[in-house]
Amino acid sequence: MTNFDSDRVIILYYAVGAGGRFLANSLSLSPDCVMMNSRLARMQLDGNLNLKQKLAILLKGIDNTGLVWDDLSFRDSDWFGLDYDNQPEKLGVVEYFHLPDSELKTKVYTHEYFKYLTINDTKYLFITSHSESELNKLLSVWKNAKVLSLKNEKLFCRIRNFPNYQLQYKIIWDLIPEEEKIGWLEPPYYSKNFLNHPQNTQNTVLKYLKNPDFGKKVKELSNPKYTIPVPKSYIEYNNLGKEEKRILESENTTEEYAHPDSVFVWDCNWYLSEQNTIHNTKCLYDVLELQGYDEQSTRSYYRSWIKKLEELI
Repeated sequence: MTNFDSDRVIILYYAVGAGGRFLANSLSLSPDCVMMNSRLARMQLDGNLNLKQKLAILLKGIDNTGLVWDDLSFRDSDWFGLDYDNQPEKLGVVEYFHLPDSELKTKVYTHEYFKYLTINDTKYLFITSHSESELNKLLSVWKNAKVLSLKNEKLFCRIRNFPNYQLQYKIIWDLIPEEEKIGWLEPPYYSKNFLNHPQNTQNTVLKYLKNPDFGKKVKELSNPKYTIPVPKSYIEYNNLGKEEKRILESENTTEEYAHPDSVFVWDCNWYLSEQNTIHNTKCLYDVLELQGYDEQSTRSYYRSWIKKLEELI
């Protein structure tokens, strides 16, 4: 049985590609948190996973990443969510948060270790969220959860050359007339989510995308122009002058994912500086009162992560 009154659930609220899992993994190095993997959580609960081993797992996961970033294969659905091979069709939903609260509590897959952690309140565990509807549903279920928000993600996502399908779908949704979207769900994050939407939604979207002018408008809004060229790598960004960095950051502000009840709001521009990332990770540890902060481990993880993102650009 899951304890939905637990105060040990941390929800990371951010745009896809904004680095939320990096933040969760950095926090999970603390002995007060478990990693986003049920097997590893069990190892920690059994006393078989320490800081050094956790870091080694993260670094090895980065080294084993192929040509596409895959979040080290850490998935929320390992903990909690839908089995997309059969549950969406069986439950008649696209995403789990479209279920009523009572059904979400009883029908959504929840791992036995996830249940154990919520009942015993011994360690923090993480769930990610990429939409306001999803976050609100999670908070309606876990009323004592803590929210960590990420803001100003645009510049970071552009420099890492992240294919932001979530933004593209949101733009498409905004451009299609309201009278054609009656009863529609919110925009999907990825193409696979789009394919789970009702057929009439898919047909309408495809109809508009066949219009060259519509497609051109989507492309323009997905790639806005800036005063100065956006660097194509982190190295290029770090070689910019202070004023150039300030201009780029000021032209890429967004607080769409800054929830008003967040215990901490992370500025994704901090990711563009090793020292800012290290300093603010320590601040976040302090806010959450987490033990075991290790600067060298966080620095090592950050450097490996950025190096891999550079390789994937």
